[in-house]
Amino acid sequence: MINKGPFDGILGFSQGAVLASILCGLLGKSGCGAIKFNFALLFSGFNPSVKEYGEDLFSHIPQGFKSLHVFSQKDALVDPALSLKLSGFFPKDSTHIWQHNGGHYLPTTAEAKQVYHSWFASLEN
Repeated sequence: MINKGPFDGILGFSQGAVLASILCGLLGKSGCGAIKFNFALLFSGFNPSVKEYGEDLFSHIPQGFKSLHVFSQKDALVDPALSLKLSGFFPKDSTHIWQHNGGHYLPTTAEAKQVYHSWFASLEN
């Protein structure tokens, strides 16, 4: 991120969403000033189980940081309750959650595209 940036935002799917959430937690942490981005899209994510990356990490996510959390109630690999729990660590006023009826994948239906379009449009406000 330091060598290839700057980046507007970050996207992660499944285990990638775990890594992306850790990077979100590092945004406001002292000594991590080189990590900068403005939003996150997290698909089928879950909070990290490693003790060093516990719930305290998420206390550093800046207020107003925008995130979109997308997951399925039918995901056979990631329990949707874990995705919902992860979303709860992000600032409530700027977190959007969308649940779909598919499985463990990034939905590309017309409805999903409308959700993404509307969410990206909200970033301009």
